[in-house]
Amino acid sequence: MKKTALFLLFLITVVSNAQMGGYTGFNSGTFENWTNSDESTTNIALEQSNSAGSSYYLRKTCDGTNSVAGEMAITNALYFQDNYINGSGAGMITFLIKNENPYDLHLRIGLTGFNGTQIVSTTPIIVPSSIGIWQGVSFHIPITQYYTIVAGSNTIEEVLMNVHKIKFIHNENISFDGAFVDGNLEIDEVGTVYLSLDDYTKKALKIYPVPTTDIINIQATNFNINQIELYDLAGKKMKIEDHNKSQIDISNFANGMYLLKIHSDNQVVGSKIIVKQ
Repeated sequence: MKKTALFLLFLITVVSNAQMGGYTGFNSGTFENWTNSDESTTNIALEQSNSAGSSYYLRKTCDGTNSVAGEMAITNALYFQDNYINGSGAGMITFLIKNENPYDLHLRIGLTGFNGTQIVSTTPIIVPSSIGIWQGVSFHIPITQYYTIVAGSNTIEEVLMNVHKIKFIHNENISFDGAFVDGNLEIDEVGTVYLSLDDYTKKALKIYPVPTTDIINIQATNFNINQIELYDLAGKKMKIEDHNKSQIDISNFANGMYLLKIHSDNQVVGSKIIVKQ
Protein backbone atom coordinates (compact mmCIF):
# COMPACT_ATOMS: atom_id res chain seq x y z
CA MET A 1 0.00 0.00 0.00
CA LYS A 2 1.38 3.37 -1.00
CA LYS A 3 2.55 5.63 1.81
CA THR A 4 1.26 9.19 1.67
CA ALA A 5 1.62 12.40 3.60
CA LEU A 6 -1.47 14.54 3.91
CA PHE A 7 -1.59 18.22 4.82
CA LEU A 8 -4.95 19.90 5.45
CA LEU A 9 -5.83 23.57 4.99
CA PHE A 10 -9.40 24.16 6.10
CA LEU A 11 -12.07 26.04 4.18
CA ILE A 12 -15.68 26.80 5.01
CA THR A 13 -18.80 27.87 3.19
CA VAL A 14 -22.19 28.65 4.64
CA VAL A 15 -24.84 26.94 2.52
CA SER A 16 -28.08 27.38 4.42
CA ASN A 17 -31.67 27.39 3.27
CA ALA A 18 -31.85 31.17 3.61
CA GLN A 19 -31.31 33.50 0.70
CA MET A 20 -27.89 35.13 1.03
CA GLY A 21 -24.84 36.41 -0.80
CA GLY A 22 -22.46 33.64 -1.82
CA TYR A 23 -25.27 31.14 -2.27
CA THR A 24 -28.27 30.62 -4.54
CA GLY A 25 -30.48 27.58 -3.97
CA PHE A 26 -33.73 29.00 -5.41
CA ASN A 27 -35.77 28.09 -2.32
CA SER A 28 -37.01 31.68 -2.42
CA GLY A 29 -38.94 30.85 -5.59
CA THR A 30 -37.03 33.56 -7.52
CA PHE A 31 -34.14 33.58 -9.99
CA GLU A 32 -31.92 35.12 -7.26
CA ASN A 33 -30.38 37.52 -9.77
CA TRP A 34 -29.41 34.93 -12.40
CA THR A 35 -29.95 36.43 -15.85
CA ASN A 36 -28.83 36.24 -19.44
CA SER A 37 -25.79 38.17 -20.63
CA ASP A 38 -27.95 41.22 -21.34
CA GLU A 39 -29.56 41.04 -17.85
CA SER A 40 -32.85 39.81 -19.31
CA THR A 41 -34.54 36.61 -18.12
CA THR A 42 -35.65 35.40 -21.55
CA ASN A 43 -35.96 31.57 -21.59
CA ILE A 44 -35.00 31.30 -17.88
CA ALA A 45 -37.42 29.51 -15.57
CA LEU A 46 -37.67 27.78 -12.21
CA GLU A 47 -38.56 24.11 -12.20
CA GLN A 48 -39.75 21.99 -9.29
CA SER A 49 -38.04 18.72 -8.52
CA ASN A 50 -37.29 16.54 -5.54
CA SER A 51 -34.19 15.12 -7.20
CA ALA A 52 -32.03 18.23 -6.77
CA GLY A 53 -30.80 19.79 -3.55
CA SER A 54 -33.84 22.04 -3.09
CA SER A 55 -37.48 22.20 -4.17
CA TYR A 56 -36.59 24.47 -7.11
CA TYR A 57 -33.78 24.57 -9.65
CA LEU A 58 -32.95 26.99 -12.46
CA ARG A 59 -33.30 26.11 -16.15
CA LYS A 60 -32.10 28.15 -19.13
CA THR A 61 -33.72 26.82 -22.32
CA CYS A 62 -31.60 27.71 -25.35
CA ASP A 63 -33.28 27.88 -28.74
CA GLY A 64 -30.11 27.85 -30.86
CA THR A 65 -30.56 31.36 -32.26
CA ASN A 66 -27.67 33.82 -32.42
CA SER A 67 -29.06 35.79 -29.47
CA VAL A 68 -29.27 35.67 -25.68
CA ALA A 69 -32.19 33.26 -26.13
CA GLY A 70 -29.84 30.80 -27.85
CA GLU A 71 -26.69 31.38 -25.78
CA MET A 72 -25.95 28.61 -23.28
CA ALA A 73 -24.77 30.87 -20.47
CA ILE A 74 -26.14 32.61 -17.39
CA THR A 75 -24.66 35.33 -15.21
CA ASN A 76 -25.07 36.76 -11.71
CA ALA A 77 -24.04 40.32 -10.84
CA LEU A 78 -25.05 40.36 -7.17
CA TYR A 79 -24.63 37.22 -5.09
CA PHE A 80 -20.99 36.39 -5.82
CA GLN A 81 -19.24 39.75 -5.67
CA ASP A 82 -16.12 39.09 -3.64
CA ASN A 83 -12.36 39.16 -3.23
CA TYR A 84 -11.30 35.66 -4.27
CA ILE A 85 -7.66 36.06 -3.27
CA ASN A 86 -7.49 38.14 -0.10
CA GLY A 87 -9.95 39.48 2.43
CA SER A 88 -12.70 36.97 3.19
CA GLY A 89 -10.79 34.44 1.12
CA ALA A 90 -13.52 32.98 -1.07
CA GLY A 91 -11.82 30.11 -2.81
CA MET A 92 -14.28 27.89 -4.70
CA ILE A 93 -17.66 27.99 -6.44
CA THR A 94 -19.60 24.72 -6.32
CA PHE A 95 -22.96 23.79 -7.80
CA LEU A 96 -25.14 20.97 -9.07
CA ILE A 97 -25.81 20.55 -12.77
CA LYS A 98 -28.02 18.22 -14.77
CA ASN A 99 -27.07 17.53 -18.38
CA GLU A 100 -29.89 15.87 -20.29
CA ASN A 101 -28.70 17.25 -23.62
CA PRO A 102 -27.52 14.79 -26.30
CA TYR A 103 -23.99 16.23 -26.01
CA ASP A 104 -21.38 16.87 -23.33
CA LEU A 105 -21.27 20.26 -21.67
CA HIS A 106 -17.95 22.11 -21.72
CA LEU A 107 -18.35 24.33 -18.68
CA ARG A 108 -16.25 27.42 -18.09
CA ILE A 109 -16.53 30.11 -15.45
CA GLY A 110 -16.25 33.73 -16.51
CA LEU A 111 -15.41 36.50 -14.05
CA THR A 112 -15.81 40.24 -14.58
CA GLY A 113 -14.01 42.80 -12.45
CA PHE A 114 -15.68 46.04 -11.35
CA ASN A 115 -13.61 47.84 -14.00
CA GLY A 116 -15.00 45.60 -16.78
CA THR A 117 -12.05 43.30 -17.42
CA GLN A 118 -13.24 39.79 -18.29
CA ILE A 119 -11.43 36.50 -17.67
CA VAL A 120 -12.55 32.96 -18.41
CA SER A 121 -11.26 29.56 -17.35
CA THR A 122 -8.92 28.27 -20.03
CA THR A 123 -9.75 24.57 -19.64
CA PRO A 124 -13.42 23.54 -19.39
CA ILE A 125 -14.94 21.04 -17.00
CA ILE A 126 -16.65 18.42 -19.14
CA VAL A 127 -20.04 17.21 -17.88
CA PRO A 128 -21.17 14.12 -19.81
CA SER A 129 -24.74 13.73 -20.96
CA SER A 130 -26.66 11.77 -18.33
CA ILE A 131 -30.46 11.64 -18.18
CA GLY A 132 -31.92 12.54 -14.80
CA ILE A 133 -28.61 12.64 -12.91
CA TRP A 134 -27.45 15.67 -10.91
CA GLN A 135 -23.68 16.06 -10.90
CA GLY A 136 -21.45 18.16 -8.66
CA VAL A 137 -19.11 20.73 -10.22
CA SER A 138 -16.45 22.82 -8.47
CA PHE A 139 -14.43 25.75 -9.84
CA HIS A 140 -11.34 26.49 -7.72
CA ILE A 141 -11.13 30.25 -8.19
CA PRO A 142 -7.88 31.86 -6.89
CA ILE A 143 -5.35 30.19 -9.23
CA THR A 144 -4.38 32.86 -11.76
CA GLN A 145 -2.89 30.45 -14.31
CA TYR A 146 -6.33 28.85 -14.80
CA TYR A 147 -7.62 31.87 -16.73
CA THR A 148 -7.38 33.70 -20.03
CA ILE A 149 -8.11 37.43 -20.36
CA VAL A 150 -10.73 38.02 -23.05
CA ALA A 151 -11.39 41.76 -22.58
CA GLY A 152 -10.03 44.68 -20.57
CA SER A 153 -6.69 46.01 -19.41
CA ASN A 154 -6.34 44.70 -15.86
CA THR A 155 -4.46 41.59 -14.75
CA ILE A 156 -6.08 38.31 -13.82
CA GLU A 157 -5.09 38.84 -10.19
CA GLU A 158 -6.72 42.28 -10.15
CA VAL A 159 -9.97 40.77 -11.42
CA LEU A 160 -9.89 37.99 -8.82
CA MET A 161 -9.42 40.55 -6.06
CA ASN A 162 -12.48 42.51 -7.12
CA VAL A 163 -15.04 40.25 -8.84
CA HIS A 164 -18.29 41.93 -9.87
CA LYS A 165 -20.03 39.22 -11.92
CA ILE A 166 -19.71 35.50 -12.44
CA LYS A 167 -20.88 33.66 -15.53
CA PHE A 168 -21.41 29.95 -16.25
CA ILE A 169 -20.61 29.20 -19.88
CA HIS A 170 -20.92 26.17 -22.13
CA ASN A 171 -18.42 26.54 -24.96
CA GLU A 172 -15.77 24.18 -26.33
CA ASN A 173 -13.73 27.25 -27.29
CA ILE A 174 -12.13 29.80 -24.98
CA SER A 175 -14.78 32.49 -24.98
CA PHE A 176 -16.77 34.70 -22.62
CA ASP A 177 -19.85 33.87 -24.71
CA GLY A 178 -21.85 30.68 -24.45
CA ALA A 179 -22.30 28.52 -27.50
CA PHE A 180 -25.49 29.13 -29.51
CA VAL A 181 -27.18 25.75 -29.31
CA ASP A 182 -30.48 24.01 -28.73
CA GLY A 183 -30.64 22.57 -25.22
CA ASN A 184 -30.95 23.25 -21.51
CA LEU A 185 -28.58 24.57 -18.86
CA GLU A 186 -29.94 23.35 -15.49
CA ILE A 187 -28.29 24.28 -12.17
CA ASP A 188 -28.99 24.20 -8.45
CA GLU A 189 -27.31 24.82 -5.06
CA VAL A 190 -24.64 27.32 -6.19
CA GLY A 191 -22.39 28.01 -3.18
CA THR A 192 -19.13 29.73 -2.25
CA VAL A 193 -16.38 27.98 -0.26
CA TYR A 194 -14.30 30.28 1.96
CA LEU A 195 -10.76 29.93 3.29
CA SER A 196 -11.70 30.64 6.91
CA LEU A 197 -13.16 28.34 9.53
CA ASP A 198 -15.42 29.49 12.36
CA ASP A 199 -14.76 28.52 15.98
CA TYR A 200 -17.80 26.26 16.18
CA THR A 201 -16.74 24.17 13.19
CA LYS A 202 -13.15 23.91 14.48
CA LYS A 203 -14.53 22.27 17.62
CA ALA A 204 -17.17 20.18 15.86
CA LEU A 205 -15.06 18.68 13.07
CA LYS A 206 -11.54 17.27 13.09
CA ILE A 207 -9.70 15.77 10.14
CA TYR A 208 -6.51 13.91 11.09
CA PRO A 209 -3.71 12.89 11.42
CA VAL A 210 -1.41 15.43 9.86
CA PRO A 211 0.63 13.99 8.24
CA THR A 212 -1.06 10.67 7.62
CA THR A 213 -0.61 7.57 5.50
CA ASP A 214 -3.36 6.25 3.26
CA ILE A 215 -6.39 7.07 5.44
CA ILE A 216 -8.16 10.35 6.23
CA ASN A 217 -9.95 10.20 9.57
CA ILE A 218 -12.96 12.45 10.15
CA GLN A 219 -14.21 13.00 13.69
CA ALA A 220 -17.52 14.85 14.05
CA THR A 221 -18.99 16.08 17.34
CA ASN A 222 -22.52 17.53 17.19
CA PHE A 223 -21.94 17.81 13.44
CA ASN A 224 -24.16 15.69 11.20
CA ILE A 225 -22.27 14.46 8.10
CA ASN A 226 -24.62 13.72 5.21
CA GLN A 227 -22.20 13.30 2.32
CA ILE A 228 -18.47 13.38 1.57
CA GLU A 229 -17.01 14.26 -1.84
CA LEU A 230 -13.49 14.68 -3.15
CA TYR A 231 -12.47 16.66 -6.26
CA ASP A 232 -9.25 17.40 -8.10
CA LEU A 233 -8.47 21.04 -8.84
CA ALA A 234 -9.95 20.75 -12.33
CA GLY A 235 -13.32 20.06 -10.70
CA LYS A 236 -13.41 16.33 -11.51
CA LYS A 237 -15.12 14.28 -8.82
CA MET A 238 -12.79 11.54 -7.60
CA LYS A 239 -13.90 8.00 -6.83
CA ILE A 240 -13.36 7.23 -3.16
CA GLU A 241 -12.65 3.61 -2.26
CA ASP A 242 -13.97 2.00 0.92
CA HIS A 243 -15.14 5.19 2.62
CA ASN A 244 -17.74 5.91 5.24
CA LYS A 245 -18.52 9.01 7.26
CA SER A 246 -15.45 8.64 9.47
CA GLN A 247 -12.69 7.44 7.13
CA ILE A 248 -11.59 7.86 3.52
CA ASP A 249 -9.05 5.62 1.79
CA ILE A 250 -6.85 7.76 -0.51
CA SER A 251 -4.07 5.18 -0.92
CA ASN A 252 -4.59 5.00 -4.70
CA PHE A 253 -4.51 8.76 -5.29
CA ALA A 254 -1.72 10.35 -7.30
CA ASN A 255 0.39 13.12 -5.81
CA GLY A 256 -1.27 16.52 -5.92
CA MET A 257 -3.86 18.77 -4.36
CA TYR A 258 -7.49 17.77 -3.88
CA LEU A 259 -10.59 19.43 -2.45
CA LEU A 260 -12.58 17.63 0.25
CA LYS A 261 -16.25 18.64 0.68
CA ILE A 262 -18.23 17.52 3.72
CA HIS A 263 -21.97 18.20 3.50
CA SER A 264 -23.85 18.83 6.73
CA ASP A 265 -27.47 19.82 7.34
CA ASN A 266 -26.98 23.53 6.69
CA GLN A 267 -23.43 24.04 5.49
CA VAL A 268 -20.59 22.58 3.45
CA VAL A 269 -17.16 22.34 5.04
CA GLY A 270 -14.14 21.77 2.85
CA SER A 271 -10.41 21.36 3.01
CA LYS A 272 -7.52 21.47 0.62
CA ILE A 273 -5.69 18.17 0.67
CA ILE A 274 -2.13 17.75 -0.58
CA VAL A 275 -1.15 14.12 -1.16
CA LYS A 276 2.54 13.23 -1.33
CA GLN A 277 4.36 9.91 -1.41
